[in-house]
Amino acid sequence: MTFKDYTSRIWLVTQSDLPECPKDKHVDIQGSETDVIVKCDEIERYERGMYMADDTLEGTIIGKKGDYKISFVAKEPKYEITFEKLGSTIAGSWTAEDHTPG
Repeated sequence: MTFKDYTSRIWLVTQSDLPECPKDKHVDIQGSETDVIVKCDEIERYERGMYMADDTLEGTIIGKKGDYKISFVAKEPKYEITFEKLGSTIAGSWTAEDHTPG
């Protein structure tokens, strides 16, 4: 997934066990590849991140402090991404689905 794929879509949380980004809230990914902003419900809830293109070109966003990872998990029937907290005593994740019109 390219960085533009992350930033050009409307993401809706479909599953979550994190209170700061519950089900049915919108996630917005903005900024640049070296300074990624992740907003949930229009609030910047996480540290800034960086876009990393891996060997399969399915890019991943990693928190600059290594505290989270956002990765592409599905393309069909809709694009889907997953957020995972890393290295924290408070684990958790959410999954969001593409809800871009058209």
